[in-house]
Amino acid sequence: DIEEARERSYTQFKLKLEDIQLIYANRNESWEKARQEKNTNIHLIKLMELDLDVGKCIYIDDAVLPAWKVAGNLPNIDLRLSDKRLFQIMNHMQSIPFPKSKHPVVAAQSIEPEPILIPSSLSNPEQTLEVVEGMTPIRKTKEKVEAEENKDKQIQSTDKIEKKNEFEGQLTQLEAKFTLDKINVHIDKSMNENNEDAPFLRITLESIVAQTKIKTFDMEFDASLANLILYHEQFIGKDNQQLRLLSAQLEQDTSNNQNKKLVCVNFLHTSPENPLFLTSNYDGIENRAHVHFSKLVVTLQLEALLSILRFQDTLMKQLPQDTPENQAKKKQEEEMKKQQEQKNAEDNKNIDKTGKAVQKKGKQSTAS
Repeated sequence: DIEEARERSYTQFKLKLEDIQLIYANRNESWEKARQEKNTNIHLIKLMELDLDVGKCIYIDDAVLPAWKVAGNLPNIDLRLSDKRLFQIMNHMQSIPFPKSKHPVVAAQSIEPEPILIPSSLSNPEQTLEVVEGMTPIRKTKEKVEAEENKDKQIQSTDKIEKKNEFEGQLTQLEAKFTLDKINVHIDKSMNENNEDAPFLRITLESIVAQTKIKTFDMEFDASLANLILYHEQFIGKDNQQLRLLSAQLEQDTSNNQNKKLVCVNFLHTSPENPLFLTSNYDGIENRAHVHFSKLVVTLQLEALLSILRFQDTLMKQLPQDTPENQAKKKQEEEMKKQQEQKNAEDNKNIDKTGKAVQKKGKQSTAS
């Protein structure tokens, strides 16, 4: 079989990672217990696995088989995040001190060299005549130039033929494909009554595929997304399922593979050194992109939209208006202002005391 023969032409390397998870735990939460239970409220990313296959061709300069083949797959990514957990992470990130540069960066001024005038060697008329007499006749020079041009054209034509032959069998240096079956992003809403999180929104991305081919003169990249669905988990639709606010309406025509996808992107880059750069295959275009977008159905439900807007308002109110650095500066300025006010008050008291003392001395002197 041809496929089996091709597989035998590669040295295979396989990598598989299992039980990949991301946990964010506070001091009073046990991350070790959560890691063993594998599905808790403090899991930001639930258990997932990664498969990666790398193959190196045993043949060198083969026009059919790629030199390297890479294939990766992520079956499922399940991410869960609540507004309460989001602000905890943001506060944690803002509390991390970043190093500051001790020395300010000073831009070096570029010094332009002064122009130096070189005296012409032909300023002397006698020397100019000698140089002109030593030159070859114009006719001979013209014939020599034409002969060199014809020789260059012959060399260029032979080079083009050789390059075309090379292009017909241009090598594929890398062929890579990465697939991600599904991404689920759960957004929970914290309930103030019992301090628990309730499901609110769910974003689902289905069948993400990215693949690329790198050849001698070309680089091709393809990416596609099958579907994008936005669920409101607190409302039920007409089909007795969770309300879909966004979803793709894919066409039933199966003859075209693009109709099965919500978004398809194709990008082709070629080098100007490509022998076929000016042919109809490329039309002298280095970069070419094609984007196909299918229908996206939007469902508007008043109560669902109002709940999302209220959720957004609560998030915006809880967001910190200033960075920690600005807050520290404001606090320092307020403390300095208070110290200045206290100092001014003490100075005013001292002035009042000295004024009264002077007045008493003045009265005593007048009485005597």
